[in-house]
Parts: sequence; structure tokens; C-alpha cells
Amino acid sequence: MSGNDHVAEPLMTVSQLMGYLQVSRATIYNHVNQLGLPAERVGRGIRFRRSKVDAWVAAQSASAEEPELVVVA
Repeated sequence: MSGNDHVAEPLMTVSQLMGYLQVSRATIYNHVNQLGLPAERVGRGIRFRRSKVDAWVAAQSASAEEPELVVVA
């Protein structure tokens, strides 16, 4: 496959991601800063790759579904 065959995945803005995930701007920034939502710095702003966001959301959902381990002494 040559470089011309590869189509770069478009980056999403914070506003676009807000619509995609149906969450507020504050929630987006909180997830980036506190929970590791993958973002890429572009100039002074940040952008998101949908494939990375989808993988992160799936991982967050999977970890939330795991039962909490309770140790009884």
C-alpha cells in the first residue's frame, strides 16, 4: 500500500466530540485531564480521532461492567 492509498482519519473538534458523545464541554475536558481520553494537541487546541475515542469509550464501559472484587476476611 502506498502513501496515496491511505486516507487520514479526520480529527474532531471539542464541539464535534460534544455532539458525538452527547456530553458538555466541561465533561470532555474532565475526561481528557482526569480519565485519559485520548486527545491530540493541534496548535493551542485539542482534537480527537474517532477511532481512539471509540476504543476509549469501549474500554471505559468494559471496566465499569466488571464486578467489584470484595474481600471478606
